[in-house]
Amino acid sequence: MGKTIKAYGIDLGTTNSTVAVVEAPSDLTGLPRATAVEVEQPATDGAKISAVVPSVVAVHAGTVWVGEGAHGLRALAGDPRKNIVRYRNLFYESKNEIGTSRTYAGEEGIHGPVDVAARVLAFIREAGIEADGADNIAVTVPASFQMLQREDTLKACRQAGLNVDGGKLMDEPCAAFVDYLSRHSDRLGDIGAAKRNLLVIDFGGGTCDVALFELVRSGVGSIQMKSLAVSRYHRLGGSDIDLAIVHKVLLPALVKENGLGDFDLDFEEVQARFVPALQPVAEALKIQLSNEMWRRRAFDQSEEQVSAASARFPQATKVTSKRLGRDLTLSADSSTLTGQQFDELLGPFLSSDRLAPAQFEYRLECSVFAPVEDALARSGLDSTDIHYVLSVGGSALLPQLEKALRSKFPESDHLRFSDRAEFQYAIARGAAVQAWHIARAGHGLIQPVAQDDIELKLDQGSLRLVSAGASLPYPSPGADELNDSIAVPEDATTRSLLVAFRFVTGGGQTVGTGTLDVGGARKGQRIELSYRFDENQVFRARARLKGVDGGAELRVEVQNPVSNVVNPNAKLDEHDRLIEDLRREPAKWADAIPKIAQLCAELGFHAEAITWLERYQRRSGKQSPWATNLQGIYEANRNNAAGAIRLYAQAAALPLAGGAPLFNMALALRGQGKWPDALDAVDRAIARSPEPAYRVLRLQILEKLGKAGNVSDQARDLVAEFAPVAQLNDFELGWLATAARMAGNDEVVAQVRRARSERTVGESAQAGILPTLAQG
Repeated sequence: MGKTIKAYGIDLGTTNSTVAVVEAPSDLTGLPRATAVEVEQPATDGAKISAVVPSVVAVHAGTVWVGEGAHGLRALAGDPRKNIVRYRNLFYESKNEIGTSRTYAGEEGIHGPVDVAARVLAFIREAGIEADGADNIAVTVPASFQMLQREDTLKACRQAGLNVDGGKLMDEPCAAFVDYLSRHSDRLGDIGAAKRNLLVIDFGGGTCDVALFELVRSGVGSIQMKSLAVSRYHRLGGSDIDLAIVHKVLLPALVKENGLGDFDLDFEEVQARFVPALQPVAEALKIQLSNEMWRRRAFDQSEEQVSAASARFPQATKVTSKRLGRDLTLSADSSTLTGQQFDELLGPFLSSDRLAPAQFEYRLECSVFAPVEDALARSGLDSTDIHYVLSVGGSALLPQLEKALRSKFPESDHLRFSDRAEFQYAIARGAAVQAWHIARAGHGLIQPVAQDDIELKLDQGSLRLVSAGASLPYPSPGADELNDSIAVPEDATTRSLLVAFRFVTGGGQTVGTGTLDVGGARKGQRIELSYRFDENQVFRARARLKGVDGGAELRVEVQNPVSNVVNPNAKLDEHDRLIEDLRREPAKWADAIPKIAQLCAELGFHAEAITWLERYQRRSGKQSPWATNLQGIYEANRNNAAGAIRLYAQAAALPLAGGAPLFNMALALRGQGKWPDALDAVDRAIARSPEPAYRVLRLQILEKLGKAGNVSDQARDLVAEFAPVAQLNDFELGWLATAARMAGNDEVVAQVRRARSERTVGESAQAGILPTLAQG
């Protein structure tokens, strides 16, 4: 009997983490089965033992709590007297921010997402890993993790005292399949020399990773996997479902139960107090209701009986509002979720038709089928080409998801674990088997391979650099592949001094670009290209003129060139970056805060924009007319007309306010049908600043009141008072078009339309010419 090898796998999750262990002889035939490790987790109300460790860290009463202890403290964030504040002494869902520049003003040395991950990993190491297996550990990451995210994960491992290098990071979909293979290989008996396609959906608490693999059995032995496509939608996970429950069910119930109006809670308190207090309630209701639906289906109850299930949180939730100066309570009777409500909430997340993401102020809605369809499209396959579907992760436990997947892939074999707990343990267990195989054979069970050809576009055709299916790292660990078969085109100096390098997949998708300055080069002079493709899916290339020392050099680095990470709203990243910049350089608040508020408004985050403008005025020590006027505009944009009018009145009363707040007040009053009040407001605006736009609004109001006289003649006079179209801003263009329509002047309306169209700036094409093959 061979030597016994003990190895561990860690699923470092966004919401929950798990550790698993495998202990098996090195000469074992087939794959061993790993088991999840039960971990003792201290908490304020006594220790809890579970294989699921919440990825939460909290600092409270002089103690750093991890797992269940921190998760329990999270619910107390709704009480300011407990002094539990996110990013200061409470940290959760930090995996979404790993690999970014995000920093925390945290206690006990917690300054960023790496520190949070390290605390979770260190806790798992101390509580669940024995010394005789401490050198054989694999840690999982989303398949779509980019280089910086993988590097930060390794950094967290080092901080936690784990001996993990790049070769021991395992993609989560691969880990899930390895665990399934170790337990249910009989379900895959039809895999032979013929290729089979496997779709893995890892729908966890904070990520939704979709990976598409091609499977083939090598002789009588193991199954080989080739990755065809990987797709992930940024910020999509089970926690988005929790937030939908919070904002569509629990928060409205709390507002109603406490006799509040729709706009009585401000953004800052909702985010800092109400969401942290209510999200654990939402998660508990989701899990409880999902379990009950599973139970009813297991007993073959009808779909009507399944949908009639409901869940109830057993206790009241109290949240203290500093702004309102009172405690607000959500009773246990109001802390409920019905099957019908749940189905309606899940609709946008499981729609196979509505794939475009919808970003709301406090949350995101996006269908899990968006990354599924993306992966299928990128691989050139459709649903009928998928032989197996495997779903894992905590959110894969939703019975509605299983039903939706079976409907989408009716001809596929849906691989299922026999026990519900296995959905959450599978990734850690697969990683443990991977670590065991590395210890036994010196390499992973699943060898990383290039998912597609990588080619360099030439002036005629292309040059293949890496072939699909090539083992990674390519060409070998620490080495570069050298190629000097390309050259400067014969007519380069007459067309351009720049040679454009465009790296593409075998299907023609551009994955990386750059230009090399060849000024002074001979026609046909060779270019030396060196490149490598490492085991973490990072492609690096360097080019320079051959035989020229110290000359210009091109460097290109592409992370996961054939994976796809879709950000439903790139502006959201800019929003986060501006806030992070302000956190790093708080002295620049006067410039930074207005930019953040404006970007919030562009995103439709009007409550947050209002909060940032409040912060600006607190910092400046005085109420600002432009900031207060903007707050009124944002209140109007979120349909709070009364709040908008109140703020416009405050802004108008401030020195140097001008006519804008009164003009906006007139617009709001017009929207309420209060025409005489609207006329009074616009008259006062004109008295301060007789802008043509203000007078167009006045003419509209007079027309409604039946006091306008000849409208078209007056509108014609107003059109003539505007400056030339080219000199007008967008606001003025809009009111000029309104006046022109009232005057029946179609020519001016067309001029406005053309002016707006001409202000659209197109993207410029990349400069440079493509290289050519060298002669001889």
